[in-house]
Amino acid sequence: GIVYTNVENLSDGTTTWFEIIEYEVNWQGTWVTYTSHLVEVGGAEQGARYFDFDGITTTGEISGDVNLPFCIATGITGTSHSLCRYQIGQVPTFASTSDGDWDDDGIPDEDEGTGDTDGDGTPDYQDSDSDGDGIPDDYEYDWCGSPPCDSNGDGTPDYQDTDSDGDGIPDEEEGSGDTDGDTTPDFADPDADGDGILDDIEYDWCVAGGGTAPCDSDSDGTPDYKDDDDDDDGIKTEDENPDPNGDGDPSDAVDSDGDGTPDYLDDDDDDDGTPTLTECPGGTSCTDTDGDGIPDYLEPNDVDTDGDGKHNHEDDDDDGDGVGTQYENTDPNGDGSPADAQDTDNDGTPDYKDDDDDGDGVDTKYENADPNDDGNPADAQDTDNDSTPDYLDRDDDGDGVYTEYENPDPNDDGDPADAQDTDNNGTPDYLDNDDDGDGKPTATENADPNSDGNPADAVDSDGDSTPDYLDPEYTIYLPLVMRNS
Repeated sequence: GIVYTNVENLSDGTTTWFEIIEYEVNWQGTWVTYTSHLVEVGGAEQGARYFDFDGITTTGEISGDVNLPFCIATGITGTSHSLCRYQIGQVPTFASTSDGDWDDDGIPDEDEGTGDTDGDGTPDYQDSDSDGDGIPDDYEYDWCGSPPCDSNGDGTPDYQDTDSDGDGIPDEEEGSGDTDGDTTPDFADPDADGDGILDDIEYDWCVAGGGTAPCDSDSDGTPDYKDDDDDDDGIKTEDENPDPNGDGDPSDAVDSDGDGTPDYLDDDDDDDGTPTLTECPGGTSCTDTDGDGIPDYLEPNDVDTDGDGKHNHEDDDDDGDGVGTQYENTDPNGDGSPADAQDTDNDGTPDYKDDDDDGDGVDTKYENADPNDDGNPADAQDTDNDSTPDYLDRDDDGDGVYTEYENPDPNDDGDPADAQDTDNNGTPDYLDNDDDGDGKPTATENADPNSDGNPADAVDSDGDSTPDYLDPEYTIYLPLVMRNS
């Protein structure tokens, strides 16, 4: 903008009178003839002194050109310049030195400007905390190493932004500490406690239920968004699987006991009446009574899945299927929680609690999952040698017809003792690769043309309502008697 030179402050900056040379104006480095009595808001300069013209009293304008009153002669002689005196209101100087940084915050006055972000009556270039959030401008300006820092990328630098990270929590409340020690101060960190749940969610999630923000689940005086153990159960929130899909939203958080309260907010994760803190003191080296890989705090001491008289936390084979719980892939991701436990048949019941792991109608304990009875299924029966043991194989004999469709348990008690054996050869159909014993493997008799495992579309060549794979076709060879006539 226009920079005025040779400004004479008659009373050393203490009055409202300034001498401005007429006709001698520097416009962006170029001297131009000044013929109108208009002054553009922005500043005047005389040597090392800068003046803010926002305080002009002759009009109500704060920006743009300001119409000055008629030129009043100064009475100064001995100069070739025509001098005018204008009464424009007492104006504070921009700086007391020539460094261009009035408040010594490391931010050039021209960058801070003459606005008043926090409305405290002190313009930003004179205010060491322009946004009034309690965090000094010099820190907010370059904490990131590439000033001016703008944490949420909204175009407003942190030192003039009352919510630098855009999480809905005022910087004044978040402060400049670094709760999670990730080198990003809380006011600029969308996940201040580093637990995987975004601050904007942790701050006021409880309000919908009648609570008050900031939410503090365990009432320990530390709000959830800054608390690394929200439920105070001794186990850090980040270790309680609060956000499996990693999007920062805990709507998919693990809820081990299915009580509607996710583990990270539940002080009794397995709902057995014994607080998690009691079952896992200190949150480390948690007790695992039965050594099955599932800590007691996630294995209820009042539930007996297989009805064998042992509660799950004391039972090394929770479902009593003959396969030790520790061998049923209870924790694939190794985080200590069985939330991601293997569920072979996708029936919602993990294998370690499922008495029919593959959902084929034959209970696991009847599929010879552990011939040597050591609990380890390394020696499990694999009828079709496809490297998938029968207890996890939907098609045990590999004939293309899923076991569940081969009538493995007519009375539905899980025991295949009454399984269908079409050819009466002592091997039930679900384990027999030639169900009808006609010498042709079931897999070659078009038992399942659409390959969905269901033989509903099986070929029935003779139309007798018995599909070929269950309908033996015999070739009778008669002796040929030749008569010599």
